[in-house]
Amino acid sequence: AIFMIVLIIILGFVRDYLFKGINYFIKQLYFNLDRDYDTTLFRLLKNLDLDELLKLKWALTFLFMFLNLGLSYLTLKNLFIKSKNPINLLFAGYVMVFILSGLFYFFGRIGGFPELGYTLSRRFMGGLQSPVPLMFVGAVHLMFSDKNKENTE
Repeated sequence: AIFMIVLIIILGFVRDYLFKGINYFIKQLYFNLDRDYDTTLFRLLKNLDLDELLKLKWALTFLFMFLNLGLSYLTLKNLFIKSKNPINLLFAGYVMVFILSGLFYFFGRIGGFPELGYTLSRRFMGGLQSPVPLMFVGAVHLMFSDKNKENTE
């Protein structure tokens, strides 16, 4: 379980590095500024236009969301071997937040405020790309499993 948590932390640093770089290029293109490429990795992005960068950002969002979900699943499975409740809660939480994110994005687009819909959607999706769901599910499971033990003794 500790190995999984370390992987989640490393994944968070990689995600942060990539998204900060992509956001920097998006800002450069949006404001029509010269792009500065300080690393080989970001030099690969020099031929992408704004729309392609936004699509790449969404693709990476889904990739990191699924990677975090997978690592969270493995961590919960190792920590709570006998119980499926935390795993079910994790998947249900991911599905609900994913749907909520999509609704914000959709209604922002059709409601005439796409920037707000996009921002809220990205915030919710950002939460799914972090260890927050794992921490929440683990804490909830531990709180309720201790209460159930007290009530049955």
